[in-house]
Amino acid sequence: CLLSRGLGDVYKRQEEIPETTDGEGSVEFRTTTCSEVDSQTTRAQTSLPDNCKPSGNSFKLVVKGKEGTATAEYLAEYTTLSEYTAPFMPSGDYTATISYGDPQQEGSTAFCYQGALDFTILARKTIQKTITASLTNSVISLECGEWFKKYYSEAQFTVQTEAGNNFSFTHSSSPDTPIFVKPGSKLLLKGTAVKAQNGVKVEFPQQQLSLIHISEPTRQEAIS
Repeated sequence: CLLSRGLGDVYKRQEEIPETTDGEGSVEFRTTTCSEVDSQTTRAQTSLPDNCKPSGNSFKLVVKGKEGTATAEYLAEYTTLSEYTAPFMPSGDYTATISYGDPQQEGSTAFCYQGALDFTILARKTIQKTITASLTNSVISLECGEWFKKYYSEAQFTVQTEAGNNFSFTHSSSPDTPIFVKPGSKLLLKGTAVKAQNGVKVEFPQQQLSLIHISEPTRQEAIS
C-alpha cells in the first residue's frame, strides 16, 4: 500500500491540552491514502495518479462508540477532518471512519475512498492513531498496445456502464486518465479503427466486459 504524498496531516486541538477529568481522554488522527488497484489483465498492482487522491482534510470523519459497550451511544460526525479538534471523550472502545466521494457517481473525478479503525480511549491520556483510506470503487483504463497500433489507427472506443454512462477512449488514451465506476459494474465495450494497410474502417461490435469485485472491500479490480 502506497502512502499518498502530501497527506499524513495530524488533526488535534491547537491550544495546550488541559488536565482532563477522570475517565476521559482524547485521540489525534493521522490519515494516509492507499491508491493501489489490482489489474484484471496483468494480475499486478498499479498506483493511481496523484490527482486521483483526496487531500487529508477533505475526508469526512465519523466517530462512533462500540456496540454493547459503555460508549455505545457516542456519535460524533465532522464534515471534514479539519473540523476535528480532539475533544475529550469517555474512556472506552470506539470506531473512527473516514470517507471521501459518492460511490453512486461515475467519471474521471468520481474516486471514492474509505477507511476505518478501532481504538480505545484511555483516561487522562491523549493517543495518536493513523487511519488508512483505500479506493472503494472500480477503475477503467484503456490503452492500445503496440501490436494494435501497428495494424490499426484512429481507434475510438466507448465503454458503457451498467448505470448507462458512456466514456470514450482514443488511440492515444493512457492509463494516466482512469475512469471511476460503481464497484462490480457491468461494462459494454464497442469501437472502430482504421486498418493501417489499406485504410479500411473496421467496427468492433459491442461486447460485455466484467469487473471482478474482490471480497476484501478496500481493493478493486481495474481493466487496463
